[in-house]
Amino acid sequence: MPGGSGLDVLRAIRPDHPGIYVLNLHELPLCQYRKECLSAGANHFLDKSAEFEKIPAILHQIPQK
Repeated sequence: MPGGSGLDVLRAIRPDHPGIYVLNLHELPLCQYRKECLSAGANHFLDKSAEFEKIPAILHQIPQK
């Protein structure tokens, strides 16, 4: 993302949209970045290269409004 990151977007949208469901996919699953994303309000943080197959199950768990 030019000029920012997914974490920046998450921090910007979470306060005004607390009910939004956030699934963060990253190619470098650094432990510290994972912790930051989850602390900022991500519901899930997945390593694209190793956990991509978990997405359908996660999407089926999202509460319907």
